[in-house]
Amino acid sequence: MRILATLLCAAALAFGADVKPGCGAAGDVLLVRGASLPETPSITIDGVTAEIIKSDSTRLLCRVPDGTATGEVEILVEGESLPFTVLPPGAPVVLHQSATTLVAGEPLFLVGRRLGGGVAEFVDGDGIAQATATLKGRDRAAVVTLPDTLPAGSYTIVITNRDGLDTGACSPVIGIADAGAATLDSISPAGALVGARLDLAGSDLSPIGPCRVVWTPQGGGDALRVPGFSNGYDRVVSHVPLRAEFGTLYDVTVELRGGAVTNAVAYATGNPGVPAIDAISPGSGPAGSVVEIRGSDLLVLGAFPKATLGGERLSILFARPGHHGDADLIVVGIPYGTAAGTSDIVVTVDGVASNAAPFTVEATLLSVTSMSPDSQGPGGPYFPVAIEGSGFGWWGQGDLAVVWDDGSGAAPRAGQVIVRSDELLIVRVPGGRRNPLPAGSYEVRVERDGSSALAGTYLVD
Repeated sequence: MRILATLLCAAALAFGADVKPGCGAAGDVLLVRGASLPETPSITIDGVTAEIIKSDSTRLLCRVPDGTATGEVEILVEGESLPFTVLPPGAPVVLHQSATTLVAGEPLFLVGRRLGGGVAEFVDGDGIAQATATLKGRDRAAVVTLPDTLPAGSYTIVITNRDGLDTGACSPVIGIADAGAATLDSISPAGALVGARLDLAGSDLSPIGPCRVVWTPQGGGDALRVPGFSNGYDRVVSHVPLRAEFGTLYDVTVELRGGAVTNAVAYATGNPGVPAIDAISPGSGPAGSVVEIRGSDLLVLGAFPKATLGGERLSILFARPGHHGDADLIVVGIPYGTAAGTSDIVVTVDGVASNAAPFTVEATLLSVTSMSPDSQGPGGPYFPVAIEGSGFGWWGQGDLAVVWDDGSGAAPRAGQVIVRSDELLIVRVPGGRRNPLPAGSYEVRVERDGSSALAGTYLVD
């Protein structure tokens, strides 16, 4: 059905006037562009006055009246005919597409109306559908990835939305270009360590999006595969595989979506520098101290550092690689029970040892200020003994014992420590009330990590 729409203007529009978009449904907004529009233009479509949203001397925004019949429309602008197609209500409309020519596998971004939940069908010049793809996005903006199987040529993209309505004669057109032979030219920076970011430069590295970078050892062995991302033209961003070996020569290729594979480029991974300790802090302390080790090349991705004190392995509590000029940092703990004296801290990375940094383990300093009670009757103790002082440590911080020594040369008897903090011990007297200590005078000592402190004399009646 042919509909005649007449725009009545007080002054003639210039030739070359047009309407955007060239199709739409009832209720959609149209833009008419021209020249010399009056201040209060009037517009009618098939005898119905259309709503004017906004206008100036060169542009007019109006809305297609509800109930307008579908089909081809001729818009007359002061005698100049403009083509327009009215779509069924709810039909999708494409207002803008990000490109007119792409390579198969690349994304095409669309802006329009009622695109949500759509499916795109790629129809060749003979009217045969060659492939379909799903639109991702919302009603006003969506993206579709051009199927990798599409050969070079021109295609009409027929979009069907969630309501089952399509773009019909107003479907956008896309040209598919030959991708050419994917080529890899260079990899930078040279000699990077495992985990380091790499830029792979080349040509025809399409389509844009995720790809795979394959590392094959020239000396033989299993190939390593890591993810990459191509800009679709001349660059892929990736990294050295975490399982790559230091100082090893690899053949590197890029596998692109769609099956294209580049030529191989030789790349040698770097070797970490010799680890060096610049400083440790503190330089001395009792067993249980926390020590910070700072230096260079102490932390290398893919290699596990080992810290030792006098050849004994230390637990690494925290590690942070240097950045912005800061040194590498490793935090270790000196084990409880470590003998007093000076020994060397050494950090070994990938089998290479650093210089030695001396650390002095200080003897544990115990002191007792009070002990209560300090006696018991022949029937045994009624209360445990409370010992106050310092240097006792908390549970798990080294071995600790409280002993009763009668001075006879026999082995002292140990009480049961039931409460332990650095400044307070609560101890059950050996024997308790069932097997009380024999009458006499006992020397009570607190012993920890080779150190001893006299708590006092304990009398048994």
